[in-house]
Amino acid sequence: MLKFFRKIRYNLMETGKMAKYFKYATGEIVLVVIGILIALQINNWNEDRKATEREHELLLQLNEELVDTKKELDTDLRNAATYYKMTDSVIFYNEKESQHPLPYYFLPQGQSRFYNNSRLFGNKSTYTTLKSTGLEIIKNPVLRNNITDLYERRYIRVRDTEDLIFTYGDRLIAMMERSFEQHYHEPTKELVLVPKDFESYQQNKEFHNTLINLQRYRRSLLERYQAIDSITGVIQRLIIEETKD
Repeated sequence: MLKFFRKIRYNLMETGKMAKYFKYATGEIVLVVIGILIALQINNWNEDRKATEREHELLLQLNEELVDTKKELDTDLRNAATYYKMTDSVIFYNEKESQHPLPYYFLPQGQSRFYNNSRLFGNKSTYTTLKSTGLEIIKNPVLRNNITDLYERRYIRVRDTEDLIFTYGDRLIAMMERSFEQHYHEPTKELVLVPKDFESYQQNKEFHNTLINLQRYRRSLLERYQAIDSITGVIQRLIIEETKD
């Protein structure tokens, strides 16, 4: 093909047809430019296709991790609701109206004793890969913003609240060790701490104030778990929309 164009160029120059030569040369330049542009466009298409394939691969991996995290979150939500209810029962315990005697709430009733706590461990490995790759690989800005919000804000706020709950839980146990009495719990064969009597429990203002703060953070944690559950569902729906054929 190049030999063909070269032959035409030489013939035009030899016959002195310079006007036609310049027209031909211009056309040749235009063809070269068009060829370059087509090659660049094909290269861009290939790069876009590879980027989209990589985006979908990472989003599908992220979705798999969110499925696992959501299973754990479902358990943590149930436990957080139980712990909140148990703390509420201890704070507002009424000896005459309560369904259970006071020691019941301090005994190992499965996962129901009021000073147990939950901890969410969200899998962040794919998000770490996304950050190192560049979050701009996610083309949908709504999806990208929701993912960033989940990992950079909501998970961090949950962890901070969980840490506060564990701090107050440790304070409560320290107070119980000072002012409650040890009780041998026959079903589980372990020593537990229970109030000596209802009157001493009512008079323990330090314990009650700490318990109220614990309850406040437990309510906040429950709300934040629910918010994570909600945004996780939104992200998963957007991922399905983005990756479907």
